Amino acid sequence: MESVANYRRLTAVAVTSVLLTGVVGVVGATSSDAASGASRIVVTSTVARTQPAVSARATARLDRMERVVVTAKRAGWAKTNVGWVPTKTLSSGNRYADNVAAEHGLRVQYTNNQACGVRASVNTADAFDASGCYVDGSPTVQLTKSAAYNGTAAWKRDAIRDLVLHEATHAKIYAITGSASPRLARTRAEQVTDAYAWKYLGASRSAGGYGFTKADLAKATKIHSMGR
Repeated sequence: MESVANYRRLTAVAVTSVLLTGVVGVVGATSSDAASGASRIVVTSTVARTQPAVSARATARLDRMERVVVTAKRAGWAKTNVGWVPTKTLSSGNRYADNVAAEHGLRVQYTNNQACGVRASVNTADAFDASGCYVDGSPTVQLTKSAAYNGTAAWKRDAIRDLVLHEATHAKIYAITGSASPRLARTRAEQVTDAYAWKYLGASRSAGGYGFTKADLAKATKIHSMGR
């Protein structure tokens, strides 16, 4: 289950040579991040508490996509402006990809040494090469370090969004079927994933770089109906 996004800029908003893919991972705020008061996104609804323990008194209920400021960490817990919360319920960072992933309850690990192997990572003024991967059952997607881009270039942000949505779709299909490459999709799991990402997550028609046929779309629709 692997894909690569390889882009060359034609204009300020145009890209070419598109090929996307998927991976898995987890990243945590560093101590330096915590010390500086790092902004994080709530990935999974949770309860903030007075101390880093589930038995401590609750101070606030946090819903997915709310933002908090992390000021310290301790053994799987993060101290925020509203109380202590489990670190796993927060995004790994506050980059564009983290925001897109958080919308679908996922965290991002930025690494070039992915579960799918070592992958190219290029981010220059005129070129952008990134890849991602999803591992069955994981709450995390792995993206190459180039995908940590947090600038304003629309062509790069579009590429990152499609990359994350493709992997988020793998996670959704896994949640429905128990496999990111279900038997229903047979040898066209990536194409069915692209179809699902386009129809239900708002991705471009070739978010993972695979594209899809009417038959792939029909399978994606059937998988979605299974999750209702």
